[in-house]
Amino acid sequence: MSQTLIHIMTVLGVLLGLLGISAGLIWAERRLLALWQERWGPNRVGPAGLLQPVADILKIFWKEDWVPPLADRPVFVIAPATPNPAGGRIDAKAVRRGPLGRGPGPTLSPAKVGHRTS
Repeated sequence: MSQTLIHIMTVLGVLLGLLGISAGLIWAERRLLALWQERWGPNRVGPAGLLQPVADILKIFWKEDWVPPLADRPVFVIAPATPNPAGGRIDAKAVRRGPLGRGPGPTLSPAKVGHRTS
């Protein structure tokens, strides 16, 4: 076999393994939460609820998105996938600094607004 095919099979094997581990952890979490809350756990889908993660995936795919009536639909749908100007995180320094600089053109602000140096 070629190296490319071996790499593709390795990646697929790792992904499938991680998906299986995730499904098992979700099932175990639901079982433990049900035990702690003294109620039945996931037992409606498949034997002992083992198909619950599959049911969750199907539910997510068929779930209807709700958009506020006066919202701009494309912006409302795309906004969660856009990166924020703070570099993928929001921290106190980025909030204090503000997303845009004061110089010519849209740049990230290097200014330390709100800091006293003396």
